[in-house]
Amino acid sequence: MGTTDRKFRLVMSWVKSACKSQAEANWVENLDFHHGECFYYTGEIQASGEWNDLTVWENGERRVISEIPSKAAKLLDAIGVDIVWSNSHVSCDVCGEFIPTEAAHAFDTVHFWYDGECGITCDNCLARDGEDYLKALEGRPESPLAKVDLRKYGYTQVSSTEGEYPYEYRQPDFAKMLEKLRLAGITRTLLKTHSNGPFAYSWGLWVHSTQIRKFNKRLGHGIDQRKVVRHVLSAL
Repeated sequence: MGTTDRKFRLVMSWVKSACKSQAEANWVENLDFHHGECFYYTGEIQASGEWNDLTVWENGERRVISEIPSKAAKLLDAIGVDIVWSNSHVSCDVCGEFIPTEAAHAFDTVHFWYDGECGITCDNCLARDGEDYLKALEGRPESPLAKVDLRKYGYTQVSSTEGEYPYEYRQPDFAKMLEKLRLAGITRTLLKTHSNGPFAYSWGLWVHSTQIRKFNKRLGHGIDQRKVVRHVLSAL
């Protein structure tokens, strides 16, 4: 048992013994923890919860009824536990790591998890085993996670460049293009966002190796990324 783990057990023992009311007991019950290495955080342990003091609304004012959450957060942080806010994180159902859900900015489309039929899976797990995940995205205008290497799973980017659209034109008709490709028998396609900002939107069209010959036969080699949507819509 590591030093941080021993201190963590002592702190949590104090926290549980200090909780006397039902509200405090409910707060403890809603805490979640991850032990071990975590890509997004540096500590040996991560603690997820709501760390504001517990309050009630009385006579038009908010009154603090328990300071245990904030005190617990300070104690855990002091011993090296990473404090995670539950309203801005989700937990991977495969490895248990806490994953940040807040984007860096309003235009950011880069996420770190996928919410599918089997629950939430982080990008680290999908990077190791992402074949089924990518198949589920084929033919849909939804970008794969940035960490998943499409080449590893047999996909090829079918354009020669990664063009950027001005912000006001950053929504090409992806759905119509993918439908045209599907009707032409080219179904194993992926659209991957490379960058997304307030002034530019860069993306790539990828086709699986099993259909790349059919794509090239119908549409030619090395399509200019800036014209790929127009090219597909006019050629098919």
